[in-house]
Amino acid sequence: MTDFNTIEFRGDYINNTFVKSSRVTGTFESANPANTKDVLGSIDFCVDHVNAAIESAQNGFRVWRNFTLEKRIQFILRYKELLIEKKFEIAELISRAREHLLRSWV
Repeated sequence: MTDFNTIEFRGDYINNTFVKSSRVTGTFESANPANTKDVLGSIDFCVDHVNAAIESAQNGFRVWRNFTLEKRIQFILRYKELLIEKKFEIAELISRAREHLLRSWV
């Protein structure tokens, strides 16, 4: 069974690098709504990086909007490859989070 906690958390992605916080201000926990004892995983968070993350996203959009359509397509296709590569793990987590059965078309 896939567990969110087996996915490495590298930190907040800000200005092309992962930044881990030195403190924790809270924790998000995801549990199966039909069985709250089935905790899918949890992740600590810190609000310290919010403003920097917003600024970084705005700067990233300025770069993205100048890419050609072909370059954007390359990024989207690579993202598609990664989703396909991890489709079963993603499907299981979504299924457990929504308490749906996995279907053969996944």
